[in-house]
Amino acid sequence: MFRRILSLLLISGLGSTLVVFSPVSAISIGTTNEAQPIAVEPKRPQLICPGPVYVNGGQNGLTIGKFTQSGLATVIGRDGSSQINFTATGIRTIEGKDSSSKTLNAIQSQRASISLASGLAAANCSPGVNDAWLVAGDNSVGREALLVLSNPSGVDSTVSLKILGTNGEIPGTGLSGISVPAGKVTVLPLAAFAPKAATFAVHVSSRGAMLGVWLQQKTIRGLTPGGLDYISPANPASKTLDIPGLFIRTSAKLAVLVGQSADYSDTSSMLRLVAPGEADAAFTAQV
Repeated sequence: MFRRILSLLLISGLGSTLVVFSPVSAISIGTTNEAQPIAVEPKRPQLICPGPVYVNGGQNGLTIGKFTQSGLATVIGRDGSSQINFTATGIRTIEGKDSSSKTLNAIQSQRASISLASGLAAANCSPGVNDAWLVAGDNSVGREALLVLSNPSGVDSTVSLKILGTNGEIPGTGLSGISVPAGKVTVLPLAAFAPKAATFAVHVSSRGAMLGVWLQQKTIRGLTPGGLDYISPANPASKTLDIPGLFIRTSAKLAVLVGQSADYSDTSSMLRLVAPGEADAAFTAQV
């Protein structure tokens, strides 16, 4: 009994000590915190330019799987009354002067003439997107299709791909969970997902930051570079679509090229269409 009483007294004493020496928070009733001013500015429009072309293997072509940009790209455009004109050595972003910059536009071009790539590569500098269709690409012999994903923001992005060929969706591993870290560029050789496919379309969807998306297509005829281009995302799917400009080579000159080598058969004009929905589509094309 004595031990129980002693334990009770010790516990009571400990509780009293904690109450006496513990800090007491200040309590105020009937007062309101002062409002803090917060400066909010509308987001200025932004364009992403892909920069110079990518070559596989580094500058010497010996490091397989390493894609580096080579050469210089010229960027021109306008932002209202201001002119845009500079040379890019890598991926670049352009911000409008203010949130009301509705006339912000820019285009880049590069006349590449290097041992691993040759041709005129031009592309629009475009806003970042989370969803894009690239209705182009060729991975047959002597052709290389690279998917360029640029993330200029401070937020990481995760990308999923869907590749459609002439016989439907092309299955494969590694098409989802592709990382595009903040402030970085990810370059993917599409031959890893659609090997030897001569005609296909790519659907790019991302979670996180909006990305700059392009397809770089390169042609090698034998050992000689034979063409190069940047391909921008297609317009949204529509029941009516106008193509304002189209260059068609004369059939006589084309027949001479193809007669010399079947490797020139892809120089003829081609119209590609993709039906992104669940139903079949019928179309009429008029030139």
